[in-house]
Amino acid sequence: KLKAAVKEGGKKAVDIAGAADMMLGLEFYCTSIDTADGDLELVDAAMTAANVEVDPTAEERKGGSGHIGKAFFSAGDAALAVSAYCPPDKQSKLDCAQWLSAVVQAIGAGGG
Repeated sequence: KLKAAVKEGGKKAVDIAGAADMMLGLEFYCTSIDTADGDLELVDAAMTAANVEVDPTAEERKGGSGHIGKAFFSAGDAALAVSAYCPPDKQSKLDCAQWLSAVVQAIGAGGG
């Protein structure tokens, strides 16, 4: 499962970076990580994979979205796992705790 989550995170990063290139001003993004099945460790591994620099010699492009703030969500039977990342140069624009709180409230996962 770890290998699948890392692969999914790397591929999502390519999509996120591509969207940012097409939409000027995209700085923050939320998406799901399906392979993690609510496992926070796997969601964190996907986030790490998303933030690695792209290896120009690799056969398959992965990573490359370290310049974009993002939140990855994964729902399992027992839990909703969330991992968020805010690049250092965007931290003056965003309080990560407030962002996640707003997103969790919007999706109705606040637990009460």
